[in-house]
Amino acid sequence: MNETYALSAKREAINLSNLLKLTLGEERFPVDVKLIAKERSKNEADPITLIKGDKLDGFEGALYPSPSGKPEWAILYNSSIREAGRVRFTLAHELGHYILHRSVLDPVAIQCDRRDMTRWSDGDLIEAEANEFASYLLMPLDDYRVQVGNAQMTFDLARHCGDRYGVSLTAVLLKWVEFTDAAVVLVASDKGEIAWSKSSAKAFKRGIFFRKGSRLPECSVAAIGAGSIFDSGDVAELPKGVWHANSAAREWSVFSKRYNDLSLVEFL
Repeated sequence: MNETYALSAKREAINLSNLLKLTLGEERFPVDVKLIAKERSKNEADPITLIKGDKLDGFEGALYPSPSGKPEWAILYNSSIREAGRVRFTLAHELGHYILHRSVLDPVAIQCDRRDMTRWSDGDLIEAEANEFASYLLMPLDDYRVQVGNAQMTFDLARHCGDRYGVSLTAVLLKWVEFTDAAVVLVASDKGEIAWSKSSAKAFKRGIFFRKGSRLPECSVAAIGAGSIFDSGDVAELPKGVWHANSAAREWSVFSKRYNDLSLVEFL
C-alpha cells in the first residue's frame, strides 16, 4: 500500500500539471489551487465545495467532511498565515489528501500542523505523500530544472523560484534538495538547535545527516547568527570540521524572527 500511495502522489500531481500546461502554458504559474481543487473534484460524488481561511489553533490546514452529512468536503487553512506562499502550499497539501487519502480515511477529518508540511521521509507516510503531491503540482520538475540549470542554488535563485511558483523559500529548497545531484543538507534551526533537516540523496549516501535536537556546529553561519558577520544569503566557505569531520562546506542561511532559521549546506 505504501508504494502505491507514493507512486500515485507524483502521478496525480503530474497529470494535473500537464493539463494546466496544455491549457495555460507559461501563464499557469503560480498555480491557482482553489480553482484546481474545485474543477478537479466537481465531477466526483463527494466534491470540494468550500475553501476558506479560518481560525485553526495549532494547525496550518485541514480537510473536513461536511458536518451536514452531505457527501462534500471543505479545505480550510489557518487565516493567521500571512504569507501567500504558505497558504498556497497548504491548500495543495490538503488537495493531495483529498485526492489520495479520503477514500481510506473517510469520513475522518485530516488536520495538519506546520511540521507536517515539511515531512518527506520520517515515518508519516500520508503527510509525506501530500507534500510530494503539492510540490509536483506547484513546482513541476521539468520547469524547475529549466529555472536552475547547472547553477549553484543561491539565495537569489531560490527567491526567483519562490516568486515564480508562489511558494515559500522552505518549499523551494526542500524541492531542490529532493532532486539535486549535489551533496547538500537543508537545516532548520531554532535557538542553536536543529529543528529538522533534509539531506539530498548524495549527502545521505556519504553518511551526512543531522538529527533533530542536535546543537548547531559552533562556527557555522547558522550558529553565528544574523547581524554579526553574516546576513541572509551571504555565502561562507567553511573548512573541514565545522559541519563534517571529513568535508569542507559551503553554507548560506536565511534568518527569521518569526520562524526557524534555514541553512543550506553544500558539502564539497
